[in-house]
Amino acid sequence: MIERLNDPEEFRRRSHAAWEQNIDYWVAAPLRHVVDVGDYILDRVSDLCRRNGNDLPVLLDMGFGSAWLLKSLLARGLSVSYVGLDSMEPFVVRAKE
Repeated sequence: MIERLNDPEEFRRRSHAAWEQNIDYWVAAPLRHVVDVGDYILDRVSDLCRRNGNDLPVLLDMGFGSAWLLKSLLARGLSVSYVGLDSMEPFVVRAKE
């Protein structure tokens, strides 16, 4: 749907409601972007972090959802300072678990 943004608060409310309806999918289902290009993203992030030299790289993951990237980086043994930001509290709660 393409429409003009007339009311930012109404947009936030609708967006929040839409995310609320899909939380289970985003934290549990095989996510399309992870299935399709997740390995590429993981390889690219890993490479960029390793190029950081001796400093501990800081990774900012905006809209982390299921935190799949963090889990994958940890599984590879990559040391990073991970900062995950998400506007949906249920994602934050589940990621902390």
